[in-house]
Amino acid sequence: MRSRRVSRGHADGALELMAEYAHPSIDALRRHLKLKPDDGQAWMTLARALLETSPGPELSHAIGQCLRCLPDSHQAWTLAAAAQQRARGAEAALQWLEDASARNPYRPAPYLALAKLRLSRLQLVEALAAVSRAIGIAGETAEVLSVRGEVNLQGAHWQEALADFRQVEKSAVNDAQLMHQIGRCYFGLGDHQAAEAHFRKALTRDPRQLKSRFALALSYLKRAEADKGEAALAEIARAPGGDPQVRRKAETALAVLAEHRRLEPSLRQAVASGCMSDLQAALNDTPGKLLQHDEATMGRFRRLASIFHAYPFDHRLLSASGDAGARALLEAETLCVAEIDTATLAGLLQRLPDPSAGDDPADRGLLAAWRTVLDRAGFDAARLQEPSGEAWLRYWHARLLSAVPEARPGQFKAVDAAIPGKPAFSPEFVTPICRSLLRELLPAVPAGLARALFLYASLRVLQPFVDGNSRLARFLMNAELEKSGLATVVIPVSWSSRMNRGLDAVLFEGRLDLLVEAVAGAQDEAARQLQLFECVQG
Repeated sequence: MRSRRVSRGHADGALELMAEYAHPSIDALRRHLKLKPDDGQAWMTLARALLETSPGPELSHAIGQCLRCLPDSHQAWTLAAAAQQRARGAEAALQWLEDASARNPYRPAPYLALAKLRLSRLQLVEALAAVSRAIGIAGETAEVLSVRGEVNLQGAHWQEALADFRQVEKSAVNDAQLMHQIGRCYFGLGDHQAAEAHFRKALTRDPRQLKSRFALALSYLKRAEADKGEAALAEIARAPGGDPQVRRKAETALAVLAEHRRLEPSLRQAVASGCMSDLQAALNDTPGKLLQHDEATMGRFRRLASIFHAYPFDHRLLSASGDAGARALLEAETLCVAEIDTATLAGLLQRLPDPSAGDDPADRGLLAAWRTVLDRAGFDAARLQEPSGEAWLRYWHARLLSAVPEARPGQFKAVDAAIPGKPAFSPEFVTPICRSLLRELLPAVPAGLARALFLYASLRVLQPFVDGNSRLARFLMNAELEKSGLATVVIPVSWSSRMNRGLDAVLFEGRLDLLVEAVAGAQDEAARQLQLFECVQG
């Protein structure tokens, strides 16, 4: 579990001190501590070793000595919480840290450890609240800013995270981990040149840091330098030593990229013809490397399905009004994440009654989405539950993303990707999860709004593609609604944050009411926009 891995700070010298005790034997540490019983870093290293090998009374003693010697180290408190989690479970560990923070109101360290634990559970709001308590006690120290930067980074608040890490950098210019984090901020901001420069700085400071090599490879791939990116991934896969998890990610990415090349001809043929037979035949030969089953991951989606299965949906909340052509164009607009004023929308509909007639480069993405929405009328969403379901999933993604070739339309992701603050699922699990989702879980959820929203939520969480997952989720949600004779849901761009809050409530609280309210509100907002459109038309 992530919370069991003790994060190394940037500001208090822990990096160098922990390196000194990186791999000593437990017996050597015991001998050392008999001579130097106040060496907090040695106690921490012993506790970490015992946590992984032989938790018991000696671990409890080592944790106690850590906190005695290093009461102001959030790493010590984080390690203590990890021991609590190992012994008593995640909820008990969280409660223990909250109690410890309350008992130490003038120490920032327990609050920072609490923030780290909240972060490991993707509870970003609560994590920031704990950091704020630490700031209230100690001010914006480098240690506090480092933790706040990690929380902001996880939440994809790139500018805020970068500002925090830049402040920390003033006192930690040689920290490889910090350089890596700054690189991630620039990567998130789309500044690949600055990102790559900082990943290289991280490697200069610690050549063994495979995650920075991996990040460099991803940046090359993002910039469409496929050969350079794959060469970097191959180098990681061959490298001796280092983090085995990073090496496994590199091996998986290489396997996915090879699969992209193998599937590309069949995918192109499917998009051109609308026939899935060749593509499905190719998918039947998916290599075993990309068919890894993970029961814990599947358990998440089974629990998600049970929430939608049990909820008393009322189909009356879905009502459609207005011109059908305008509604289809409005849906296409939202799928392109575009804001188009009513007059422009009306003008497009008048100028392009047949969306295939337009070839203005400025409108190409919108027109592709519009054509795809109109073509959906002839598609039976029940096909998603058939053996060819994965082929149809890829087909519709390729259609929707046809104007964005850098998004690799129709191809599953090669690296982890998730909505900020949500779980990330490794690419090696994506294909089996998708197949189980479509063939096993989707049919078990009642048809109509329940199944449509379950499909929407599942694709939003899984993020099987590099990009366009949200638009595919909304598009296929409406395919299921159309099959059931229900009105489609048009989610205006301005309504996305409400949908995200509803999705959070489902994932982290097991409640559907906020998502249902968001859908009903989106329908009302879409109806308002269509009324304005009709006024302009009139």
